[in-house]
Amino acid sequence: MIYSFTSGRTSSSKDLSFDEARALISRLNAPEDERICNYVRKEGANLCRSIYSLSFKISFLNKGFSTESEEDKQMNLAKLNMFARSRSKARKNIAQMSLDELTDLKHQLEAIARKEPDEEE
Repeated sequence: MIYSFTSGRTSSSKDLSFDEARALISRLNAPEDERICNYVRKEGANLCRSIYSLSFKISFLNKGFSTESEEDKQMNLAKLNMFARSRSKARKNIAQMSLDELTDLKHQLEAIARKEPDEEE
């Protein structure tokens, strides 16, 4: 592998220059880093969807509000962000939270939703 990476200049890693070694290491790590980034991005999107849907089960957030227009969605997100900034453990907008912070917020909203009175019609 080193032989082909250096175009036949050397077959030993001890003869690599600093720049060649750094480039080789970054090339070897790139696929794993990309997979991790994709996983984190996908998991974050799933958590955000869950949090958004939970907000429609909580009366002081978005319960009873529509999502028909883009303005409605933006207003619902703004109310959710205000709650996250004032009442969540992280005190940040949802888009700025890490996976752990999103998970904590989801658990918090699940606990609130369980306490909401059920509407039986």
